[in-house]
Amino acid sequence: MKGCHLAAFCFMIKNIKYLFIPLFIVSCSSNKIYRDIDKSVNSFAKEYNHKIDLERDWNPTKVIFQQLKDSLTKPTNIVYVFIWNNVDCLVETVECSALVYDRNSGKKFYIKGLSGFKLDIKHEYDDLSEGFYIQDFILENYLLEKIDYLHYYADDWLMTDSVRDYYLLVEINSTRKAVNTFKSIIFEENGNPRNLEEEEKKEIFPWE
Repeated sequence: MKGCHLAAFCFMIKNIKYLFIPLFIVSCSSNKIYRDIDKSVNSFAKEYNHKIDLERDWNPTKVIFQQLKDSLTKPTNIVYVFIWNNVDCLVETVECSALVYDRNSGKKFYIKGLSGFKLDIKHEYDDLSEGFYIQDFILENYLLEKIDYLHYYADDWLMTDSVRDYYLLVEINSTRKAVNTFKSIIFEENGNPRNLEEEEKKEIFPWE
C-alpha cells in the first residue's frame, strides 16, 4: 500500500514539473521584446554617450510589452516611440506616454503611463489633445526614412543638463535592432513643427 502511495506521489511531482514548463516558455516569450529593447538602448547609450532612462521608480517599457504580448503579431516587427513626460526640470517624474506600431498588422497602440504605475492602452487614437501627436509625428517621418528631418526640428536649447532625456525610438524585428533619439520638438498651434534656431537667425539677421 505504501508503494502505491509512493508511486502516486512520484507521478504527481513529475507532472507538476511539466506543468511549469509552458508557463516558463510564455513568460520568456512575453519578455523577449523588452530584453531586445533594453539591450539595444544600453548599447546605443554607451556608444553615443547618451543618458537614456528606461526605468525610474517603475519600468513602463517592460510592463507595456507584458500587457501587449497577446496583441502583437509574430514574428516581432515593431516600432516603439517612448517619452517621459518631464515637467520643467523635474526629470524624476514617472509619468510617460508611448506608441507601439506593429508593422505586420499596421496596428498602433497608444499608451499613457500614469503616476500610479498604471497603464492606459488604446488601440485607436483620434484626439490630439491626448498628447500623442509627437509620437505620431516621429513615427510617420521615421517610416518615410526622414531621420535628418526629425533631427532638424529637434531643439537643443531646451535640453539643459538637468533634463537629459530624449524622445526614444526603437525598431525591433528579426534582422534589425535600431535605436534613435530626438530632442525636444516644438509645435506651432497649427500643428507644424517649429525650428527655433532658424527663427533666432531671422530675428538677429533679418536680412539673411
